[in-house]
Amino acid sequence: MLGVALGIAVPILTVATSQLLPLSKGGTVDRAAASGPAWLVLAVLLTASVTEELLFRAYPIERLTRLTGARWPGALLSLAAFVAFHLHGWPLGYVLGVVLPLGAVMTGLYLWRPNLVFVIITHFLLDLPIVLVALGVLPQM
Repeated sequence: MLGVALGIAVPILTVATSQLLPLSKGGTVDRAAASGPAWLVLAVLLTASVTEELLFRAYPIERLTRLTGARWPGALLSLAAFVAFHLHGWPLGYVLGVVLPLGAVMTGLYLWRPNLVFVIITHFLLDLPIVLVALGVLPQM
């Protein structure tokens, strides 16, 4: 349910952010990224969900917690890395208005429930509406 709610938040945050910061002329969804068959695009989405949760949540938070004895340094560093990673390929306004807040929610979710499968599923459901827009299943805002 949380993943679906966060997925619904993406267009709302996008519209709100676009009022303050320029996103891009073509919107935030790259249709070229969805030019392959739907099964392949969904497989890429699943791979991205697994990879990002491992690289930007589970590993750095757990590893830095062991090194520092506190969870917050790893959480903040992993969120900063997550945001920096998305600076390539996404407009700055989208990164600041959508990626940063939703990345913070996902980081908080991992801190609350450090269950990798749970955050991967949530991440997948969060990104699914973006992919459905790119596939043309849902209209772009």
